[in-house]
Amino acid sequence: MPNKNRLSLLLNYCLIISCTCLFFSCTTSKKTTKETFIYFQNNLDSIKNIQSKEPVIQNSDLLSIQVLSTSLNQEQTLPFNIPASAGGTSSGYLVSMSGNVEM
Repeated sequence: MPNKNRLSLLLNYCLIISCTCLFFSCTTSKKTTKETFIYFQNNLDSIKNIQSKEPVIQNSDLLSIQVLSTSLNQEQTLPFNIPASAGGTSSGYLVSMSGNVEM
């Protein structure tokens, strides 16, 4: 009989400890509001803070230009689209000393 009482007492303690742990672990955490949300503070997205510069084309620049067409005949753009070279040599349209590109 003493073993049965001991086992019952041990089970009761385990139940009390388990219920206590569950009760205290299910509390609400700090409420997340718009002001405390880390990614969008003051309704501003962090991507807007990125400053981008307009590219400046200078003399002797080598430009890669792709000509697109909205017509069904895409072959008409082939003479203007220079294929990219794979051997490390540069291909493209050279900006002249006067700032013009001849296609």
